[in-house]
Parts: sequence; structure tokens; C-alpha cells
Amino acid sequence: MEKGLYLGYLHIRVNAEALRLMAPESTPSALPFVKIRDCPNVSKPEWQSLINMTLSSHNGNRADTPDTISFKKQLMKSAKKLGDKLCK
Repeated sequence: MEKGLYLGYLHIRVNAEALRLMAPESTPSALPFVKIRDCPNVSKPEWQSLINMTLSSHNGNRADTPDTISFKKQLMKSAKKLGDKLCK
């Protein structure tokens, strides 16, 4: 795996007798993931913007900088790509 920031999907199914990790049939030993960008670091403003985005969909747009807007766009594009990958 190359250096970078990745988005992955983990689906766990639990019952009284078993714990199961759900993975694609094509790669049962690996969780699905997509690369967001080459730089693995998330800056404090990017992290805060992400926290604000998850806490409230109506909060956080006022303080966004061009960098945080770019980060959100990269994240959303990667999430769509991952979702498309999961639906195959």
C-alpha cells in the first residue's frame, strides 16, 4: 500500500455466537478502501471541519477555508468512489 490518506469501510455483524467482518467476495481477506490523497496528514483545521460536518449538517460552513473545502471535496469524492466499489 502506498503512503497516503485512505478511507475504508468496516461492516461488522455480531450475534451471541459469532462476530463476522463483512468483506467483498472478490477480496475476502481485505477491507474495501480508497485513497483520498498522497499526503497522509490531516491538519487541525481539516479535522475540526470534519468534526463540525459530522456533528451538524448545518454547522461549520462559515469557518471553512479553501484548504478545508478542498479536503471535504476530496473526502466526498472518495466516499462516492468507495460506495460505487461496494455496490459492484
